Amino acid sequence: MFNFYNQATYVLTANSVLSKTPTPKAKIRVLQQAAEKGVRTDLGHRSVLNFAEAVRKLPQLQSEFRQRFQPWFTGNVLDRLEKSEEELVPVWSLWHQFALHADQLWSKATPDPYIALRNSLATLRSAMVREFRPLRSAGVRVRILSETVLWDQRPALWLAIDVETPVALHEAFQRTVAALRAAMGTVAPDSLLWYALSFWWPTLVFVPLVTGKSLAPEAWKVDTVTFISGAAFGDRDWWNYVLHTVPPTTWSQFRLAVWEDPRLAIAKQLQTHLGVLWALLTRFADFELMPPFEEPGQLVMQDFIDRLGRDLSAAAQGVADRITELTAYINTLSAEELQQRLGLMAVAEGLTQVGLDLLAPVHDQGELRLDLTGAKEWLGRVQAALARVDALRLCWAADVLGLPVSWSQSTRPG
Repeated sequence: MFNFYNQATYVLTANSVLSKTPTPKAKIRVLQQAAEKGVRTDLGHRSVLNFAEAVRKLPQLQSEFRQRFQPWFTGNVLDRLEKSEEELVPVWSLWHQFALHADQLWSKATPDPYIALRNSLATLRSAMVREFRPLRSAGVRVRILSETVLWDQRPALWLAIDVETPVALHEAFQRTVAALRAAMGTVAPDSLLWYALSFWWPTLVFVPLVTGKSLAPEAWKVDTVTFISGAAFGDRDWWNYVLHTVPPTTWSQFRLAVWEDPRLAIAKQLQTHLGVLWALLTRFADFELMPPFEEPGQLVMQDFIDRLGRDLSAAAQGVADRITELTAYINTLSAEELQQRLGLMAVAEGLTQVGLDLLAPVHDQGELRLDLTGAKEWLGRVQAALARVDALRLCWAADVLGLPVSWSQSTRPG
């Protein structure tokens, strides 16, 4: 707000005159006179942005303030304070109109800027309903779960994506993303919708459900500004397809049921261990960016590498144990039984390829080659294995829950 206050003085001075100047020529003269007197006339846009950033930070500030100072407040004093702070958005709307459109005459017929801001979001909701409706014919039901539950202390739009079988989730997510893009259309930076999204839906959260229940308290999430820029789901943006754990206090607000079967945890644990292995290898590969070390630094670095190597071995062992557990279960079935369980067949094929992906680089003597070249080579294959295991987990879940598998709905994990 400090930057805003500094800029607002200039905007108030210049725009209070410009708003009363009737002709373009007269406006030019006013701008020239302002420049001669040291009054800046180019800060309207920047002041709007800084005010908007303060509004966006407000929920996080309120949450942090509550955690630290709530014991010093009695009754509903803090509630009333936060309620009064909600007026910042209507005030921002007025400032947006004044700072950027001071030349537009206001009258009783002029739409209220705050109502126009809210209406831009209401129009988007209607468009979302329209775009989501056709997905039902593909077995995908999308609905708004919440607009008030916070994600990481920020407001968020929570969407539930409900399908009939786990293997349909990835395609359903892609269809939902495409439909949401169609509903939003092109969102121009600094448009009212752009600001409305950044105020009330700065984060988009997609909660996957299978017949109304979750496989685990998890969700996909993406920054809204990144999403509307079109840069969120490119071929290289694989991290946006990673599920994030929803904190228990947040999840409890939705009252969503979770599928309960201990067998589901096996494939999930495989995915978790594999994610840890990938993260450790990423840290190892980052050594390439570090400068050479003197002798004392080399000793410290060697100790770090030794500890990292032990952690890598533990993560790799966790992956191997889960693969062994899944394979052991599959091996208890006859060939005829396996033929009747398409999801499990896909798991068996996928595990074979994952095993090949996870073969660690070794020296000629068969020892683990934990150098920079070996780590980078292994990292690429582990990243490929992560995608396979994600699909494999959904096939395993479909088999555990006795739900159908259709390869028209998903990429086979092998």
